[in-house]
Amino acid sequence: MKNDYLVKAILDSSITSKSIDSEELDKLINHAEKHRIKQIFLDKVSCKKDRRKKYHEQTEIYTRYSLTRDLSISEEIANLIRIFKTIDLEFVFLKGSAFKKTLYEVSYHRDCRDIDILINELDIPKTLEILFSHGYKYLVSPESNNVTHDLSGTHQMPVLVSPNGQYVELHFRITMEDSECKLSKDMLKNHVDNVAPKFLNFIHVAYHALVMNRLNNGLMALIDIHYLLENEEASKLIKQSKQYN
Repeated sequence: MKNDYLVKAILDSSITSKSIDSEELDKLINHAEKHRIKQIFLDKVSCKKDRRKKYHEQTEIYTRYSLTRDLSISEEIANLIRIFKTIDLEFVFLKGSAFKKTLYEVSYHRDCRDIDILINELDIPKTLEILFSHGYKYLVSPESNNVTHDLSGTHQMPVLVSPNGQYVELHFRITMEDSECKLSKDMLKNHVDNVAPKFLNFIHVAYHALVMNRLNNGLMALIDIHYLLENEEASKLIKQSKQYN
């Protein structure tokens, strides 16, 4: 029930913190933090305007944290764009990295633990080489500069860490199967400013939530999907998705 109400509170502007008693609001805030949607929940229910000092102060403190985190991620994204331009790399940002500026009203509403990037499999060596030359390292085995890996049974490279501590994940396929991924190819072929079209991101988010994460990131994925479906015809999206199984 908390899941249902959290999503409803975020999407229904008539719900504010003033209409929720303290015990229930504490539970909702804790639950929102677990699902990494705390900032958007606090803002959408207007906790900053709540007369109860506890929630007003908590919102101010958490918003400062969210803004700082968002600024750091945004700077890293801009830096990666600059680096990739030097090698004329074809790439798209995935999930939070793509949605911060394209879907959400304000960037810091979409939490982003790492920066997910999709590239072509053949571009893996040159992408790793340029990142290593700019101080990026593997999270595990940071002393390694290996640019060749066994790609069977996986869809991404080992996690990288930027010089300022941001995690970067390079994906070369959306699906886990060791076969051609049409979705990946079309995301790279049809992107605008390194962000794939909404209907392709919709398919990716749904696949990632259901197949990869087994709904462990449930509420964030639902909110992503809500914004991806805005101004989109559902029947058309379903028809388009069939070509990707």
